[in-house]
Amino acid sequence: MKNKDIKNIIYNSIKTCLSIIFPIIAFPYISQVLQAENVGKLNFSQSIVSYFALLASLGISTYAIRECSRVRNNRKELSNIASEIFSINLYTSIFALLLLIIVMILYKKIYSYWLLILIYSFNIFSTTFSMDWINIAVENFKFITVRSFIFQILSIIAMVIFVRSKEDYVEYAIISIASNFLLCISNIVYRKRFCDIRFIIKVDWRKHIKPVFFLFVTVLSQNIFNNCDITMIGLSLGDYHVGL
Repeated sequence: MKNKDIKNIIYNSIKTCLSIIFPIIAFPYISQVLQAENVGKLNFSQSIVSYFALLASLGISTYAIRECSRVRNNRKELSNIASEIFSINLYTSIFALLLLIIVMILYKKIYSYWLLILIYSFNIFSTTFSMDWINIAVENFKFITVRSFIFQILSIIAMVIFVRSKEDYVEYAIISIASNFLLCISNIVYRKRFCDIRFIIKVDWRKHIKPVFFLFVTVLSQNIFNNCDITMIGLSLGDYHVGL
């Protein structure tokens, strides 16, 4: 194995461990401070947004990594393919957000969570603009790992400072979104080293839609499996039971 490959494996392993360790640290504190009912509100709101975030992302991330990795050594070609994929993702994100607004208007139960849903819906566009798949495609795992570590530390510090009572669940939602927003900004600045992203009005949908949709179906099954229990319990029993 090349020295670069070994380093990437190490960095990716560290990132994976951090994604497990930080929730283990944060969850006991959040569950004790916010209590079951407010944790349930957060989880239910996230589950609703997750369906529309999935619709916005389709299977774009996996597809983009594959396509961009093929041309990662050619700045012009990488810029072109990344711009096309970004434009598709922006169109689908706008469509998903409009659909989410319509669903909230039609269903009073979901509309009652409008503030939390609005906060978490920022994840849809932060994911679209952050384009983290470029960093993976060019194998920039050191940046991904260091960046993730810094923002997770900042999130925990902000959580301890601003989330002090069970009424602070909105503040907790904002902190979680702020972390993704900072991640998005860092990616926008850093990816200029590798490519130049622009919005393309006329996208060649035929070229991309078939593989993207195929990957979307695969991710959809995973998302439904992970979130439908929270959604069903929230709709039928309420926040307290979701929190439990």
